[in-house]
Amino acid sequence: MKNNKISILIVDDHPAVRNTMIDVLQEEGFKTDHADNGEVGLERCLKNSYDFVLIDVQMPKMNGVEVLSNLKKQKERELKFLQDQHF
Repeated sequence: MKNNKISILIVDDHPAVRNTMIDVLQEEGFKTDHADNGEVGLERCLKNSYDFVLIDVQMPKMNGVEVLSNLKKQKERELKFLQDQHF
């Protein structure tokens, strides 16, 4: 199976966990990106397109739940903006 077209963002503040996930996923042919905290993870999610995002729930600065909540709010604003446009 060719996984090289599937991109995964890994958001985890523990380098050993993050690096292990990266190594395993890359060995299987997945494209990976990473962030070491929730703020950076949220930025990357908003700037890039990923097929999957693996997020640690307990992190400093912004935890995984906060990342997902902020991402959802941003996507809802974008959708509302598109719905308000009259094409």
